[in-house]
Amino acid sequence: MIGPYSAFVQPYEGAFVNPPRDQSLAPAWANPYPSTLGFPGALVSNVPGTIQGRFGWASAATGQVNNTRLAASDQIGIVIPRRLTGWSWQFFDPAVNAWRVRPGLNLTMVRLGNFWLRFAGGAYPGDVVYASLVDGSAISGESSNAEATVFKVVSTGEPGCLAKVSSYAFFGD
Repeated sequence: MIGPYSAFVQPYEGAFVNPPRDQSLAPAWANPYPSTLGFPGALVSNVPGTIQGRFGWASAATGQVNNTRLAASDQIGIVIPRRLTGWSWQFFDPAVNAWRVRPGLNLTMVRLGNFWLRFAGGAYPGDVVYASLVDGSAISGESSNAEATVFKVVSTGEPGCLAKVSSYAFFGD
């Protein structure tokens, strides 16, 4: 990580690898984060609640974000987690071992950048990241019932652990 921010933040599923510009010393070109921000009238969580820190698909027709693609026109991105405690906008779902945004609440999705993602089967540098169509979880390398993303794995991760991914990574021959 870059800047003083890195000394105080432990990585978690969906976190920025290098924080946005206003929180780090990184140059402007190193932190472009194209996103759809959560604001009144913007994207909202689905029922039973969108899983944070995983891939989500935004529906232009409904304005909802699901952790699986429902239509060909749905747009993919990473659902940015809010790491606040004591708020009633999120709840922990033991069935998926992750936090969900309560249904109907606004959220933010990011489609490019550098993130920490959890890989149930482990992560291998250079692999294309696939998004599970079952729950939006990250998969290292090609997999059935999953969609290829613009992200590549850039660090090794043991099964069930976090690894760094980037939409800007390039691996030569």
